[in-house]
Amino acid sequence: MSDTAGAAGWAMHCAGGARPLRSLATFAHRCAADGLTRCMATATLVTTLWQVAGRAMPFQPPSFLLVNAGDLVEDPLDRLAGASTGQGQTTTNETEEQSSRNRGLMIGLINERNKISRENPLALETHVRRCLHHFREARGKAFGSGRAGSYAARMDGQLGCVTDWSDDTILRLDRPADHERFRDDLRNHPERLRKLAGYNDAMERVPKRAYVAGSLAPAQWDGALLADIVGPGLPVLFLPHAAQQALKLREPVDFNMIAYFLAAGALQRETAALPDLPERLASCEASLRSRLRHFPAAYEFFILRTIRELGGVCARLAAFVAQDKSPPDERAALHRDLHTLCVRAVTLGVEALVWHGRGFDAGCPREVAVQVLEHIRGKSEMSRRDVQRKFAFFTAEGRDGVLECLAAEGLLELDGNKVMAVPLADFIRSLPSRPWFKEPGLLCPALLAKWELMPAP
Repeated sequence: MSDTAGAAGWAMHCAGGARPLRSLATFAHRCAADGLTRCMATATLVTTLWQVAGRAMPFQPPSFLLVNAGDLVEDPLDRLAGASTGQGQTTTNETEEQSSRNRGLMIGLINERNKISRENPLALETHVRRCLHHFREARGKAFGSGRAGSYAARMDGQLGCVTDWSDDTILRLDRPADHERFRDDLRNHPERLRKLAGYNDAMERVPKRAYVAGSLAPAQWDGALLADIVGPGLPVLFLPHAAQQALKLREPVDFNMIAYFLAAGALQRETAALPDLPERLASCEASLRSRLRHFPAAYEFFILRTIRELGGVCARLAAFVAQDKSPPDERAALHRDLHTLCVRAVTLGVEALVWHGRGFDAGCPREVAVQVLEHIRGKSEMSRRDVQRKFAFFTAEGRDGVLECLAAEGLLELDGNKVMAVPLADFIRSLPSRPWFKEPGLLCPALLAKWELMPAP
C-alpha cells in the first residue's frame, strides 16, 4: 500500500464512525485496575506503534523489554504488543522445508540480480521490476510478511536482517530460540545489533533498522543481560510490571486499524527538532538523573533523550488518531497524558534497575552489593551475623550500613537481627509509591466522564 493510499484508507476508517482517539484515551486510563499496569501498558502500546511507524516518526524508535513479575505465564502486555504490529504475519505458515526452499529462491534471485548488474546494467531495472513479486512472495513464505518477525528467523546469517518493504522490522522474542539468539548476539556479536544490513525490494544490500520487543520472565532478567545492554548503551527500555489479569480493550478493532495503517505507510514522514521536556515532568527527569549518574554515559544519554523524543512521538500519534475529527482539547489532552504516562513508565523502569544494584551507592562496590543481595535472596531469612559469616571482610558497622542502604532501596526488610529479601513482584509493585514519585496530573479522566454522559451515536 502506498503512503497516499494508506493515508486515504485511514481517513476513510475514521470517517466511518470509529473513534480511535477515545479508544486510546480509554485504554490509557482503564485498561487495568492498578496504576502501574496502566502506565506500563500505555508505554508498551505507544512504543510498539512508534516501532510500527518506523521512519515516518521524527525520531528513531527504541527497543523495549517487558519484565513480567506477575503471576500470569503469558504476559498480557506482551500479548498487546505482539497484536499491535500491523498487517502481515509474524511467522510463516510454510513447513520448514518450504521455508528453506523459498529462502534459497531469494538467494538465487539476489545472485541473478548481481550478475545482471555486472554484465548488463542497462537491463537491471527491468529485471528487478519483473522479479519483485517473486522476491516478496518468497520472503513472505520464508520469514513471514509482517512488519514484525521472530528474532531468530529475521536475523539471517546469509541474508542479514530481513524486513518488509519499509527496511524496518520489529524483532519479536516470542520463542525460546529468539531469547537464546538475542542473548548470544548481546554477549558475542553486539555488532549485529548496532550495524544492521540486509536486502531491500530491489535486492540490494542496504542498511536496516530493527527494534527488539519481548517479555522477560524474572529468571531471564538477570544481571548479565542487563550489563550487556547497559554497558554499551544499547537503546533498550525496561518496562517492568506485575499484571494479574488480561488488559481491557474497549474497541480492539481501533487498535488493530491504527497499527494496520501505520504499517501501511499512512503516516507521512516527518523530522522535528528535539522538544523540551515540560515542567510537569521535571520530577521524573530529576529522579532519572539521580539514578543515571551511576550508569555508563551512553545509556544515560539514551534515556534522557528518549523522554524528550516521546513528546514529539505522542503528539504525532494523537494527531494521527484524531484526524481533525476530534476537538483540539481532546487531542491536546491525549497527547499530554500519553507523554506523561510514557515518561513515568521509563522513569519507573530505570528505578527498577535498583533490583540489580544499579543506580545507587550501597557504601561498597556494586559487585559486592549484588553478591550480598543474591546470597540473601537464596534464603527465606537470615541473621545479620549470617551475612557477616559469608562476607567476612565486613565489620559489623560496615555490614549494617550496607544492609540498611539496601533496605532503604526497597530490596530488603530488616526486623531487628533478621534480614529478609523483598520478592521481585512486591518490589515492582512498590515502585510508584516511593515518595519522589508523585501521582501524575492527567487530563483524559475528565473527558472520559464527559463522553459517558453523551448520547450514543
